[in-house]
Amino acid sequence: MRCMSERADQAPAHDAGFFMPDDPAQPVEGYRLVKGAKCPTTRKRAERRECLAPEPGKTPQGQPGAWGIIEYRAWAQEWRIRTQVETTAGTLPPDNTGTRETDHLTMRAAKIIAESCQFVATCKGGYRTFFTLTFDDDRRAAIAAGETTVQREVSRFMDGLSRMWSRGWKTREKTPAGKPIGEAPRSGDLLYLWVAECPKNEDGEDNPHVHVLVNWRVKYAMFQAWAARIEALWGQGFAHIEKLRDANAAGGYMLKALGYMTKGKEGDQGKIRGNRYNLSRAARAPGWVCIERRQLHALGVLIADIDQHITETYGEQYQERKRLANTLATIPKKKTGMRRAVGRRLEQVRRDLADAVPVVASKYQILIKGHAAYREVREWLSASWHTRPRVAWLPEKGPGENWDASQRSESQWYAEQKRRIWWRRACRVAARMRWTDAEWEASRDTVEQWASLLTARDDGELNYGHC
Repeated sequence: MRCMSERADQAPAHDAGFFMPDDPAQPVEGYRLVKGAKCPTTRKRAERRECLAPEPGKTPQGQPGAWGIIEYRAWAQEWRIRTQVETTAGTLPPDNTGTRETDHLTMRAAKIIAESCQFVATCKGGYRTFFTLTFDDDRRAAIAAGETTVQREVSRFMDGLSRMWSRGWKTREKTPAGKPIGEAPRSGDLLYLWVAECPKNEDGEDNPHVHVLVNWRVKYAMFQAWAARIEALWGQGFAHIEKLRDANAAGGYMLKALGYMTKGKEGDQGKIRGNRYNLSRAARAPGWVCIERRQLHALGVLIADIDQHITETYGEQYQERKRLANTLATIPKKKTGMRRAVGRRLEQVRRDLADAVPVVASKYQILIKGHAAYREVREWLSASWHTRPRVAWLPEKGPGENWDASQRSESQWYAEQKRRIWWRRACRVAARMRWTDAEWEASRDTVEQWASLLTARDDGELNYGHC
């Protein structure tokens, strides 16, 4: 007791967590819990530790953190609510090195192509004409030898086509009235999008060719002269030109021509050096604008719950859409009647789904179409009471299961919310599948989350009601 009182008298008034002597030069052996420490702690170091302590409920700037992001793009009247996890400054992706070659169209490229077609169709009248440009033997040999690239040849052609658009064109052919066939200069920008592929031909040789979409369409009377002028401008092979009846279907037409929609990465798209695709600046869809950035809290679990609910509620329609698309891809082009019937049914299923579900959800984000649907989602996310939504594509949720954008989720609270939501999902599946008690027990070995919930229920840890 005497020793403790003597040390207490010598101790200066500091915070209980950082007890240090007044004089850094004073011997500190009496204050050490572990004798012979290699690094004596100083007052300056203790103050630095205090300054780095984060405020409760906030993530320090520049430190790893999880966020809920809300974005908007005005041209499409769409909102996107997604999760984002920041890494430290030292976690950087590897540098791009080596020869720039690709053997397939990436998911990101397909997304850019689809968004460009949607943007041009919504705001600028849509792409109206589709080209397929092929290469003659001499040019294919030059590409194979590395003397030129597909990108270089297509860029030259698109520059000439843009000048033809802005300066006008005419031919030596005459109309019945005796006037030259041609067009006056057009105002605005020529909108174009091209994608290259290089599959093998029947002889096993590379067959590079390019698919092009443009917003240029001419009258029927001058189409042949216009097509001949474009093929002459290309000048190194054939140019197959066709009109598009539906400008809204341009993106699907392009991806289908590439085989991306039916085969994806497994498709024979061939190896291309340089750019595999490109589009004019005016044809690129404006990106998302971030309008809110808040703490993640329970947002990730709630988004996953919406995704699972939509999959269960509209699963049959999604499966029918996929089945019809696969069937249409396998029907030979000669069977036009069968293709037309399947195509009509596919379009009807797509329209029904678009009308019934104005959102596209995944485990990490939800894309919302229209202000009314966005308002429904925000109210559902923020409601802290028992919520029975007014729309069929949002699930019912219990009290306390809400997104509080001002708070970080504590580990125990977050674990409890996940258990509650997983329990509700299990009940929905059991009701839909009409499971018996034996099937519930069988789910222990197949679904890990449900197994933990069943065990907790049997042990009396859960009391969320019964299905």
